[in-house]
Amino acid sequence: MHTVTFAREGIRIDVADGETVREAAKRCGVRLYSGIFRLINCHGLGRCGECRVKVTDGLENLTQPTELERSFKRPSSSRDRGTFGIYEDDGERLPCQSRVRGDVTVWTRLRDGAP
Repeated sequence: MHTVTFAREGIRIDVADGETVREAAKRCGVRLYSGIFRLINCHGLGRCGECRVKVTDGLENLTQPTELERSFKRPSSSRDRGTFGIYEDDGERLPCQSRVRGDVTVWTRLRDGAP
């Protein structure tokens, strides 16, 4: 068993090896989507990019990014230009594509001002 910590929410949950961060979030009630995306998202298929989180500890304890996840990767320098994506230099990952192989701490990226 491994532990996923959702730092913003102050929640820790034990997960089985290979469980996704998204599955862990759903089991403990952590919201990964904000606004309208709570209703319209890809439901964990790695196609919308709205569930992204920042991995603050244990990045090496997640599986390598999938091809779908890599399609969202952008350099951090593009953030200032408003480019949508996952900023690889900042440790961002898609929890729906990230399988846990050890202890991990993540920071959810809700955009509607939710706590």
